[in-house]
Amino acid sequence: MSPNSAHGPSPSAAGATSTASPSASNAAATAPTNGSRRVKGKRTRTGCLTCRARKVKCDEAPGTCANCERVLLACRWPAVRDVFDERAGGVSVKQETDPYPSSSTGPVRRNRYSSCIACRVARSVCSQDRPSCTRCAETGTVCKYHPERGASMHSIHSGATPSSTEESPTDDPGLSRSSSVPSLHGIPRPVLDRHLEAFFTYVYPIQANAIFHRGTLLRDVADGRVSRKVILAICAVAARFVTLPTSSTPPAAPPLPSAGSAAAQAWGAESKTALMEDDMSLDNVTTALILAKHEINAGRFGRGFILAAVATRTALALGLHRELPPEDPATITERETRRRLMWGCFSLDRMMHTGVAEFLGVPAASMSIRLPCDDQQYQFAMPTDVPIPAIETEGDEGESLQERYSDVGILGHHLRLQGIRTIILRSSRNRNPAVDLPPWEPASTFAVAERKLNAWRASLPPQFQLERETIYARHYQNQLIPLVMLHVWYETNHAELYRLAMPGFPESLDPGIAAAAPPGWIERTRDACSAHAQMVARTIRHVCSIVDQDSFLFSDNALPICILESVRVRLQHAFILPPAPQAAELAELSADVEIMDAFLQRMSAHLRQAKWLLTELRRMLRRHGMDPVNGATSGDTSGAASPAAADPWSNRVRLIRNDPPRRPAPPQHQAYLAPPNQSMGLQSAARGVQQSNVSFI
Repeated sequence: MSPNSAHGPSPSAAGATSTASPSASNAAATAPTNGSRRVKGKRTRTGCLTCRARKVKCDEAPGTCANCERVLLACRWPAVRDVFDERAGGVSVKQETDPYPSSSTGPVRRNRYSSCIACRVARSVCSQDRPSCTRCAETGTVCKYHPERGASMHSIHSGATPSSTEESPTDDPGLSRSSSVPSLHGIPRPVLDRHLEAFFTYVYPIQANAIFHRGTLLRDVADGRVSRKVILAICAVAARFVTLPTSSTPPAAPPLPSAGSAAAQAWGAESKTALMEDDMSLDNVTTALILAKHEINAGRFGRGFILAAVATRTALALGLHRELPPEDPATITERETRRRLMWGCFSLDRMMHTGVAEFLGVPAASMSIRLPCDDQQYQFAMPTDVPIPAIETEGDEGESLQERYSDVGILGHHLRLQGIRTIILRSSRNRNPAVDLPPWEPASTFAVAERKLNAWRASLPPQFQLERETIYARHYQNQLIPLVMLHVWYETNHAELYRLAMPGFPESLDPGIAAAAPPGWIERTRDACSAHAQMVARTIRHVCSIVDQDSFLFSDNALPICILESVRVRLQHAFILPPAPQAAELAELSADVEIMDAFLQRMSAHLRQAKWLLTELRRMLRRHGMDPVNGATSGDTSGAASPAAADPWSNRVRLIRNDPPRRPAPPQHQAYLAPPNQSMGLQSAARGVQQSNVSFI
């Protein structure tokens, strides 16, 4: 053995040992260091499941992210675990096993759970507003808050039942969310009951919205079997008509934003999401119809236009436009509900197309189902004998109309009027002079529509007349609004049919065609047009003289456009009168406008469409020197009011404002010339209007 080996390792060995020791120590330290680094660098995954599977970065946009929208994939998100309730459950279990908790619990962080669930999931700053924070209101997300930890801990230590001190979006200020209050789909029953009552009072009776069997719906609500998206849609459309009184405010209509309350927006957004994710069903047709009315009431006409197409396409795919065979086991109520769903789609489709044939989604020839029966017969499942109508046909009905339509209710007569209106729009706005007969010919489309209107009026039973006793009875049955609109639409259809003889309208006859009219036909048609336009105001005046206006909220958003069109016709007719009759005509119009303006003012607090059209009405009247607010210029009528969407209704409103009819040059024919001493300008006989300041509407 060498001396070196006897005294210890050689320098080379020592060097090797010293060299190996750091590497070994580094290697020994590498494993835990790398492991801890991997755990520390793990990112919380908040993107959608689709982007995770495709291994692409998700922008985490609520609803549908940009990636899924671009490649047309279903954007699915993981279920959000309610970890706070889990923790609260764990605390309660611990409390049960250990009845003597330690006093070293530590201080409670008061503001830990103050953000809403959606903002915490998206890692966004929450404004913590109640009932909905700013971010959730802007994105249409359902805003929910968890119980405060301090309140839960206090209740646990005191032995009380944990309850939330926060208000949910569905709660009103006087109702706290508690385990003792029953709820359906997250909506407390008292809140749900108020919205259902408002729905059946203000929404259900109008515009073919009677698509529910009330008893069946309330039974399903009591049993908890009703569809979630249907209930959310009902609450969304009824929210603007619900009065939420508090201890500090009287029971009056609360000031709501034009688009509706934050809770209504959240309900509508959630219902719409469920509608697009589910397969086709009757509930989908129902939800799409109600959501379309909700969007229209909120002023979002483009969305309503799309939802109307969804409803009609789904109804046609489900075969609702055909009667069920006799051997089908469906009950009387189920058969009538299917008919009403299809007729609701038909009515909404006719309301949205405004005379543009390309936008019709339900062909009239495909409607081989019976008209809706009377509402009382529907609610009590009584057998009826209701005919299948020949809707929108140009043939005359030869049999006794009153006997044929004896079992038809208000909804059925309203649908008949809508079919006649489609013929009128086809006659006036889509007229082809090279093919169509002149309107004074008995076989023309104009004459067919006129005969159908007269036949409709003759077939109207006594219970649908505007008699004093009938108005009282219908008012207490929540059926006064559809009854009034029956007569308003009848007069409006007549005025729109006859105004082709008036100058200055887009549908006015060409001077060459008007020159060939029989003697006196133009003058008689003009007078009839103005008379029917006056009947719109007289109908409203008659109802207001019987029913207290303060207790009567008119919720049909079709009334403002009927009022606006009737005022346009009456102004235009006044322009072609001699000075003396013109002054009397304008004085009567001023008195009628005061009543109709107050009527629309009350409606504008609940309906965005009424607010816009009231603005257009006041602007049009001020253009001719007639101020409905007694000379005061209202600030809310000075800005832009027409909707900006590209749907047919919005285009029509913009046409009224931006493209007013101009004064036509009278043709050189005696049948079309104005009588002697007749002035086409507005004289100063009414409200000091100067002729030089007048322009046509």
